[in-house]
Amino acid sequence: MTKKFICLVALFLIFIPANGQKEKGKSKSEKKLETLKDSASYAMGYSIGQTLSTKYPGMDIDLIAKGLNDAFGADTAILKPEAINGLVTTFVKHQARIQAMTNREAGEKFLKENATKDNVIKTESGLQYIILKQGYGEKPLEGNRVKVHYRGTLLNGREFESSYTSGQPEEFEIDRVIKGWTEALKLMAAGSKFRIFIPSELAYGENGMGNTIPPASTLIFELELLAVL
Repeated sequence: MTKKFICLVALFLIFIPANGQKEKGKSKSEKKLETLKDSASYAMGYSIGQTLSTKYPGMDIDLIAKGLNDAFGADTAILKPEAINGLVTTFVKHQARIQAMTNREAGEKFLKENATKDNVIKTESGLQYIILKQGYGEKPLEGNRVKVHYRGTLLNGREFESSYTSGQPEEFEIDRVIKGWTEALKLMAAGSKFRIFIPSELAYGENGMGNTIPPASTLIFELELLAVL
């Protein structure tokens, strides 16, 4: 993770003059994208900048730029080289802990309020669900293979995955998915459609899933059991 972080910062900032200085007398607004390389450089910087600003908000861009320029200079680093990697690793882990704590608290608050709604059913594990459509087919058991359609969103409404979008239902064994799905599917008869609310500990936990699902996220799914195979 540390190497990826350093590479992202380097790629992002290599296109930014340190400390807001003008490049060859031109301001940012005067800098023209005259070649494919110019346009690709800007697009790369903008894309990586969006990622950095989302994952690591509040960082001091001037100091990051200074660090980058010092790395290209001659022994001008204000920190000892052996300390640099450790500091980056510590910062990344610190940010992940803060994000996990924030997401966990938001999830707990949401689930507590959601559980008071008349049509929401809560299980002993903490899973919550609403029956959108009641089916009358077979109920899956441990080890059964099923075919489902689904749509997953975060609490802020952002969709992170959907078989409806791809147009292809998914097939899998019910004990090879996240715990919240396994539990919900056992409650469903073929033909049913539920909206399920999954606490982070029944989903992807403290680690999340890459850049798709942040750590300690409570997830919401529309889950439709098409068939037990």
